[in-house]
Amino acid sequence: MKILNETMVLLAAGSLLVLAVQAAEMPARGSIPFTVYDQDGNGSISQTEFSAARAERMAGKAAAGMPMRGMGSQPSFSIFDADGNGQLSAER
Repeated sequence: MKILNETMVLLAAGSLLVLAVQAAEMPARGSIPFTVYDQDGNGSISQTEFSAARAERMAGKAAAGMPMRGMGSQPSFSIFDADGNGQLSAER
C-alpha cells in the first residue's frame, strides 16, 4: 500500500510539472503558437489538443482575474480542418 501511495504522489507531482511547463509556454495574449497546440509533438493538432489548449488559456486568464470575452464567437476546430481529416498541420 505504501508503494502505491508513493507512486500516486510521484504521478501527481509529474502531472503538475507538465502543466506548469505547458502554462509557461502559453502566451497571455495573441495567437497560440502551433507548438503549444501540438501537445504530443507529432506535427499535427487533433481536436482534443485544440480544445485543451483553448481550455488552458481560458483557465489561465480566469485564474489571473481576466476572463476571456467573446469565446462563443471563436472559430471552431472544424473551420480550420478544411479537409475534414480530424488533424491540423503546420502547412495549412
